[in-house]
Amino acid sequence: MDRKFIVVFDICSSTQIISYLHESDSTERFQILILFIIDKLKNFKDVNLEVYKYMGDGFILIVDEKTLIDDVLRNFFHLIIEFDEEIHRFHNDFLHQQPLKRLGLTVAIDKGFIYRIQNDIFPAIEYFGKPISVASRLQGKLSEPNDVNKVLVSGVVHSDIENKALKSLFVRKPKILRNMYNDQERPYYELDAMYFSDFNLKKLHPLRRHVVENILEKNPKVIYEYIGSGGLHIAGSADVSVSQKD
Repeated sequence: MDRKFIVVFDICSSTQIISYLHESDSTERFQILILFIIDKLKNFKDVNLEVYKYMGDGFILIVDEKTLIDDVLRNFFHLIIEFDEEIHRFHNDFLHQQPLKRLGLTVAIDKGFIYRIQNDIFPAIEYFGKPISVASRLQGKLSEPNDVNKVLVSGVVHSDIENKALKSLFVRKPKILRNMYNDQERPYYELDAMYFSDFNLKKLHPLRRHVVENILEKNPKVIYEYIGSGGLHIAGSADVSVSQKD
């Protein structure tokens, strides 16, 4: 029994994408998107991960507990932003502008104890545990058009975030997960990864943009926070919080 982070994510509108590709006898082109994701996963920085499941349009990853969740999140923000460009390029090139309400990724993360099982009947290694169920159900909650490119984490994952500026960007979203925790509402935390995109950063006040850029790049020991009512606060990164209101 080991304690791990579990990350579940998939490609939005994948069934529709495959259907449109099938109409033009080009379903193999979907591999372009999968290979893009795999290449990015291989190049994650400071993250020790195992691809546990690949399900055609999504993945379940197991991440070592010793990995900083801040690093996991930063890598996924980069992946989501880069995939957003790739999927829109793919849409233009191969889907002939077929109407799709959701283009991007949705990501959910939980943390807890999992069990590793291997036997002679089914030689493949399997994992069981509540965090796999929780992360899977959380990812399933990101089903609306405005949920594209969002990251949803459990309370235990949110509490593990060390950078307070990053932690403060997450929005509390109570939810009920079917057949989990006696079907009682629990707090989860959500962040739109596109907040870190170049398009959005250009709209921020320069000092706030500096804060957000530093969060994304795993930098700094000293960062700057713009206070909307007027002023500049200089503090260690652990003492700074930021809101998404700008």
